[in-house]
Amino acid sequence: MAIAPPSLRPLPKSLFPKYPCFSHGFPFRPSPSLHLSSQPFRFTVRASSAVAVEPDLRSQQNQTEETELFSCPVCYDPLIRKGPPGLNLDAVYRSGFKCKKCNKSYSSKDVYLDLTVTAGLRSYTEVKPARTELFRSPLVSFLYERGWRQNFNLSGFPGADEEFRMAQEYFKPVEGGTLVDVSCGSGLFSRKFAKSGTYSGVIALDFSENMLRQCNDFIKQDASVSASNIALVRADVSRLPFSSGSIDAVHAGAALHCWPSPSNAFAEISRILRSGGVFVGSTFLRYTSSTPWLIRPFRERVMQSYNYLTEEEIEELCTNSGLTNYSKKGIQKPAWLEGIFAQKFFVGCSYHESAKKNVFCLDCCISICPHCVPSHAFHRLLQVRRYVYHDVLRLEDVQKLIDCSNVQAYTINSAKVVFIKKRPQNRQFKGAGNYCTSCDRSLQEPFIHCSLGCKVDYVLEHYKDLSPFLRKCNTLRLSPDFMIPQDIGDDGVAKISDDQDMATSIINRRKGIPHRSPLG
Repeated sequence: MAIAPPSLRPLPKSLFPKYPCFSHGFPFRPSPSLHLSSQPFRFTVRASSAVAVEPDLRSQQNQTEETELFSCPVCYDPLIRKGPPGLNLDAVYRSGFKCKKCNKSYSSKDVYLDLTVTAGLRSYTEVKPARTELFRSPLVSFLYERGWRQNFNLSGFPGADEEFRMAQEYFKPVEGGTLVDVSCGSGLFSRKFAKSGTYSGVIALDFSENMLRQCNDFIKQDASVSASNIALVRADVSRLPFSSGSIDAVHAGAALHCWPSPSNAFAEISRILRSGGVFVGSTFLRYTSSTPWLIRPFRERVMQSYNYLTEEEIEELCTNSGLTNYSKKGIQKPAWLEGIFAQKFFVGCSYHESAKKNVFCLDCCISICPHCVPSHAFHRLLQVRRYVYHDVLRLEDVQKLIDCSNVQAYTINSAKVVFIKKRPQNRQFKGAGNYCTSCDRSLQEPFIHCSLGCKVDYVLEHYKDLSPFLRKCNTLRLSPDFMIPQDIGDDGVAKISDDQDMATSIINRRKGIPHRSPLG
């Protein structure tokens, strides 16, 4: 979340009386998922102003001439509007716009108002990067809300309804103002904002002509949205056609990575936001602080076609553009947490057959055996123990990574441990006292979670964000009592003698069925 700082610049009077882990407080996100929002300042800003007009632009009866919310994308001077007033599809479509300074006219083309710098040019054609041209395709525009956008859930996005709810929470300080949904696509969130009735006007803005046409088709199918104050505008996010300090809220859903120049886009968003205005965005992250370092170069290579950013880069762009009070939300589990829930422990190692895997590498997100530990000497390592046939972690170790409060701990060998995974039981607990919020297991006071997995699921279900509970830990070593085998060769393979093989086989040999003497 980011908010425009207080400013002394004058704001125009208006004729038209208001989006997170992943990594954190993406809530950007994501990781994903990113979200940017504001502090609780409440302002109501009007969107356009009235001025004198040239004689040759005087309107006919039942029409008005006025300076408009929209500005010239070349010089940023407010446009002169000729036509019916209002910020709705019909009024904008029937209106003409002209820049008094550039003497350039703009009008609605098809179903949207074209306010790009190249609007009206016939000979010149500008080609954008492949990632931008992809979304100008009629096929992608048609498929966007018919399966394409829904697949974002697999990458950590919580779903359109939840994303909209989160955005509305951030936009509460600017309710009643004008909202611009940049890179709106087919208008998934633009229609939700317009239908909510929270804002005096909603502008669905995108560079793709086909996306705007698809958005118009969806609007026509919903009478409540069609009757609302919503306008379709084609514009470049790096050249937004609005006066400085004229917009209350800007939303960019899953869009930041598609922008040709994120730095220019952030600067433009900061320019058009009034003092106290709110910018909320979400995007895919290149990687997060919890992504294993071995995977990061690979992800950077395969993601070169898009401008995938990191949490630190997004915060820096906001700060450099003059946006303040940056915050983020993320709902994804960190990679190490996903890994420790998925990995199996106390099973044979594929490299050292006689050894059991009882160590988890947080940087590689895999389970390893004691013989593999020297190969991960500089990684963060967790020892996994066994208690009543379940995997457990030392509370002292896991507390460095995640808040384990309200998780019941048990004592083994003078050390406090917590269970990793849920331990479902067939019969639900019905007695008095505390019980697990996830599996109804009976617990002692004051605990409400029987395992780390139960707490994670509870937090994600009720708070939608795990990031406040995660802790940054750059170094994590095994406890001093952990025995690392010394019989490791230069190739990293354990050297086991015949005597050791025999001893191991004797230790691992299970007792047979006892033979009892027959009754006499």
